[in-house]
Amino acid sequence: MKISTGLIFLVLFVMLLIGAFNYLTSLGNPEKIKKAQGTLKFAVIGLIVFLLAYLILTIIDWLFL
Repeated sequence: MKISTGLIFLVLFVMLLIGAFNYLTSLGNPEKIKKAQGTLKFAVIGLIVFLLAYLILTIIDWLFL
C-alpha cells in the first residue's frame, strides 16, 4: 500500500509539474492554455479519486476486519 501511494503521489507531482510548465510557457496561446488546464484538471481529479478510494477502503477495513 505504501509503495502504490508513493507512486501515485509521484505521478501526481509530475502531472502538476508538466501542466504548470505548459501553462507558463503557453505565451497566451489559447490551445496550449486549454491543454495545460486539462492536464492540471486531470491531476486534481486523479488525486480526489485516489483519496476517496483510500478513505472507502479504510472505512471498510475498520468496519469489517
